[in-house]
Parts: sequence; C-alpha cells; structure tokens
Amino acid sequence: MVINDLRSLNSKKATALFESLVDGVLRNSSDLIFQSKQSLQAFGCYSIHETDQEFKIYKNKVYVSSATSYKCALAWCIANKNNIKTLQNDIDLFQKELSWRKNEIEFYKHAINQPIPSERKYVIEDKLLLSIQRAKHLRKQLNKCLDSAKYIQQKGFNNETSRLGINSRSRKNSKSI
Repeated sequence: MVINDLRSLNSKKATALFESLVDGVLRNSSDLIFQSKQSLQAFGCYSIHETDQEFKIYKNKVYVSSATSYKCALAWCIANKNNIKTLQNDIDLFQKELSWRKNEIEFYKHAINQPIPSERKYVIEDKLLLSIQRAKHLRKQLNKCLDSAKYIQQKGFNNETSRLGINSRSRKNSKSI
C-alpha cells in the first residue's frame, strides 16, 4: 500500500514537471499558434485576449493593438511578426472603417423606421444602400488582407520544411568527371 502511494506521488510530480516543460516550450515557440485558457497564444510573444466586443493584442505582455475578431488579430500578428507595416496598417484601417460603416448602417436603418416625410426617407434609403455597398467593398478588402497574411504564414511554413530537406525533389546529384 505504501509503495502505491509513492508511485502515485512520483507520477504526479512527473506529470506536473512534464506539463510545465511542455507549457514553457509551447509558449516560447516562434511557430506555434494555440488556444490557452483565456487567450490565443501566437509565435511565442503574442497573446490575444477577448474582451466585450474586441480582441486585444499583447506583444510580450505589452498592449499593441486591438481587432474585431480572432482572425483579424492573428493576421495582424503575422504581419507584425514578418515586419510588414503596410499590411498591419491596412488591417487596422479596414477594420475601423468597416465598424464605422456598420454603425452608420444601423443608424440609417433606425432613421428609416421613424415617422418622416417620404422625400427624406428616399434620401436615407439611398444613403443606406451606399453605406451597404461601401461596407461590402471594405469587407472584401479586409478579406484580401487576411488572405495575404495567411499566405505569408503558409509560405513561411513551406520555407521551413524545404530547409529541412523534406521537399528535396529539385536537388540534382552531381556526377564526377
């Protein structure tokens, strides 16, 4: 009976040591993206925390930016990691403009339902349609930015595997003379 207790105590210590070791390696890895208890951890230095209606991005525990979704936040982190400032700025700009357009659309929808003359109602409906079109365009632009970030990240993974010699089909054997 005593031996079983000692074994379980040692296995608990071993499990705790293993978990702390894995947790330390995962948090410091420059290629991993994983979900932890309350946040998303990316590339060993970024953490993304969800608040009420935004996702706050921290780099080495210092607040750097915010986003409207996990996908946008992760794309921003990829752009920051690869030092692509234009992509970072575009993601920020398109998110802010899109959220502004969404608020504008809600305002126009609310204004149409109010008792107003029909001439003004037509003007508001035109503004609403224009805002919807602009929001669709902004959403497409933002999706292009997110796809670019995804491509950059996947390209990085492909470069890593090719350096390891996994995709070595293009190598040629040199013949001796």
